[in-house]
Order: sequence, then structure tokens, then C-alpha cells
Amino acid sequence: MKDRRLCLSVQGDVESRRDASMFYLAAALAPGADSAEVERTLVSGVEAVARELPADDALEADKRLAEIALWYNLGTTSGRAQALGLGWMLAGDPADYKRQLERIRMPRRRT
Repeated sequence: MKDRRLCLSVQGDVESRRDASMFYLAAALAPGADSAEVERTLVSGVEAVARELPADDALEADKRLAEIALWYNLGTTSGRAQALGLGWMLAGDPADYKRQLERIRMPRRRT
């Protein structure tokens, strides 16, 4: 999308508190951009990434980054409050961040 200037910004995240995770994107369209073209481009990009499994070393590096991010957020009062609140609201357990750590450390690889 950078090369085509369809968007001013694109950001995304994943909610992985359940086995069936939700991945979402938000895009700020560039003036004059066709929203249908932006949607097609985003969807095709996500589909391409989903087809290509990361190499084992890349997966390990991503796991470390995800764990560091979780621990970093738990290190602040607001981050810990958010983790406890989200765990309670989404998983029914304020300590759900512990299960998140377990899932990060041992993800299931697709074959």
C-alpha cells in the first residue's frame, strides 16, 4: 500500500484470548482512494501472509517479541489494569495473561 498511496496509515492487531483468534486492520484512506480497492489490497495481503509459514527462527523471534511486549505492558499500573480487566471481560479470568504467556511460548504450527 505504501507504493500506491492508497492509505495515509494502516494499523492492525490480534485478539488471541481464545483459540479462534481475531485479526483486524484499520486504514485511513488517502484522499481520492477507492475504498473497495483498499479493501481488496488489504485482504489479498493478509491472505498472502497466511499462506506463507514463517521459518522456525522467525517464529521464535516473533514469540520472544510477543512475550516481551506482554511483560512490558504488565510492568506499568495501567498496563496491568488493562490486562486484568481484559482477562476478566473476555476470558472470565483476570489472570488470563498467564494463559496468554503459555500460548505465546508454545504456539501450534500449521502443517
